[in-house]
Amino acid sequence: MSDEVDTNMITDGLGEIFTITESYMKPYPSCRHTHCGIECALDVRKRLPLGAKIKDVKVYIYKNAIDIAGQIKVPKVSDDAKFSVHYSLAVALLEGHFNLGDLDISHMSDELLRAIDSIELIVDPTMEDRDKGIRGSRVVVTTEDGTEYEKTVLIPLGDAANPLTWYDLEEKLSACSDGLVTKENQKKLLLNIHNFDKLHKIDTINLYNIQL
Repeated sequence: MSDEVDTNMITDGLGEIFTITESYMKPYPSCRHTHCGIECALDVRKRLPLGAKIKDVKVYIYKNAIDIAGQIKVPKVSDDAKFSVHYSLAVALLEGHFNLGDLDISHMSDELLRAIDSIELIVDPTMEDRDKGIRGSRVVVTTEDGTEYEKTVLIPLGDAANPLTWYDLEEKLSACSDGLVTKENQKKLLLNIHNFDKLHKIDTINLYNIQL
């Protein structure tokens, strides 16, 4: 979506560049604008001393991200949680993950609310460069003793330039299908996907019984 139309974007590289190879595989169940912040928070969390108390968190991020995913600080429903830089970053910083279960906001703690309140979003144009595929975040966490912990992620995990590993994809399928698909069928499905280029028959009715 844009206020300015550039028709060259439709035809440039036609027949030479295939956008399907640039598909983005989301590692987190939230808006893509939140992902670099989540990664930064996960990295900082690993470096924080045990028992360290957070004073404030500054997130340097591009304006479009703030417009789309920076307006909701405290989500009221699960869909809000998907579009909240504040919430997703705070969860990642405190819990060390941001997964499907974290979209359940019914058990939001006082500690989490304090973490959300400590986050400030700051517009930084250097965090976005469409030509280079950059839509990133720089997170600076300051603890109560004045120590700063900083991390910058310009291209998030899951982007074509920074793809998920096969193990990452296995973990994601398991997280998304637990309770819906048995572990045995998960393994069958993963095996067939992994060997997709060798398949000679695809049973679209029962994906778990594809013939190799």
